[in-house]
Amino acid sequence: MLEGILNIRYVILGLCIWTVLLGTSLAWNFYKENEQVYELAAIAARENFNKDQAMRLWASRHGGVYVPVNERTPPSPSMSHIKNRDIVTKDGVKLTLMNPAYMLRQMAGEYDELFGVKAKITGRVLLNPLNAPDDWEKEALSAFERGIKEVSAESIIDGKQYLRLMRPMFMKETCLKCHGHLGFKVGDLRGGVGVAIPLKAYIESGDEELIVTSIAHGLIWLFGIISLAIFYRQSKQRAMDEKENRLLLNEILQEKEASQAKSDFLSHMSHELRTPMNAILGFAQMLSLDKKNLNKTQNDNIQEILDAGDHLMQLIDDVLDLSRIESGKMKISLKPVNLVAVVSECKTLIQPMMKARDIKFIDHLSDKDYVVLADSVRIKQVLLNLFSNAVKYNSHQGRITLDAERVGNRVRIKVTDTGEGLSESEIDKLFISFERLNIETNVEGTGIGLTITKSLTELMGGTVGVDSVKGEGSTFWVELELYEEQ
Repeated sequence: MLEGILNIRYVILGLCIWTVLLGTSLAWNFYKENEQVYELAAIAARENFNKDQAMRLWASRHGGVYVPVNERTPPSPSMSHIKNRDIVTKDGVKLTLMNPAYMLRQMAGEYDELFGVKAKITGRVLLNPLNAPDDWEKEALSAFERGIKEVSAESIIDGKQYLRLMRPMFMKETCLKCHGHLGFKVGDLRGGVGVAIPLKAYIESGDEELIVTSIAHGLIWLFGIISLAIFYRQSKQRAMDEKENRLLLNEILQEKEASQAKSDFLSHMSHELRTPMNAILGFAQMLSLDKKNLNKTQNDNIQEILDAGDHLMQLIDDVLDLSRIESGKMKISLKPVNLVAVVSECKTLIQPMMKARDIKFIDHLSDKDYVVLADSVRIKQVLLNLFSNAVKYNSHQGRITLDAERVGNRVRIKVTDTGEGLSESEIDKLFISFERLNIETNVEGTGIGLTITKSLTELMGGTVGVDSVKGEGSTFWVELELYEEQ
């Protein structure tokens, strides 16, 4: 009964963790999708702004454009002060001058349905009352007067959602023809040029993406729940099969099965996490290949996904190693291993970490040609973990000293740092799984690295220990059997 309650607690804990992880991921995707909708609309707004700006500059440079007078294009009263506003061709055709504001207003009014984009030139001092600013545009003009170069915001226009974008417009030499009489000089803030992009298509596209994302997260969540249910059912079945044997070895079996349940849970959850994490990392890596077509924010977000994913994958690998060790499935192959070669590989791998913290590495071992009986892969894992811990828990601009000495028929490998050191009570907890020391320092880690190191060393027939003085640093050592040719 007690074990059934424990198993249920593990399942509930796993369910809570899984739900929080998927919920957080879904919320993040919703946030990023909404942010992307706004960014895409902003890009389109800037493109339309540049198009309108090019047309306005072209018309200004040519002093405006003469067009036939008709009902659609009557002479502008606001331009009556301009000499030769109206002319007549030799054929008797009446022409009137259109300045950039007149042209932009006519295009926006007559082709709004075709492009779906609204455009407008406005300012504090107007030639034409039709160009008067609304409340949002007044706030934008005030922002330009404070030196702000661009203003954008979501807004409701005629009952529809738009993204409005506006930039300041400064007086140029070519602008004096129409606006010089108003008292403006070259370089003065004349007003602003704005565009409004309808958001409906962007929102609908984003909603479709969110639906797909929600379904995907729901399926992954359901897969995790099914896995937890299977685990619980299997654990319950094992408990029923072993019930008859618990009477004689009740305390021993309870401890063993609790440990087995923990190992199975960690192993199962680690395997189940690996599949979605590989998918996440795979898609992030695919996106990172297209850096040129992404902005800096998107590239930074992709790198954050990759960094966090790599850290989580390392955690999963550590948990799987611990699970295999505790279940007795870790395979060790003892062969002669040259320590100098292993140390050289490990030094290369931790070089970026040392460089980031300005750590100096002093190597006295490479001068000694020691060969030990060990598993080449696992001894590298052991030393790499000791080296990385010596970097992470060292003082800034500290030192790592590597040395080795013969102790009978063994070799003791010593890794010394200049960190804060450990008290006796901290040393007692050092090799306990998930028991992290100095958590307040925010040093990245899982709390099982030294547990794995100790277990792997013992599987290779060796021992692990630590000598430390609080405030002076620590020396972690590993003893392995010395190989001597017969």
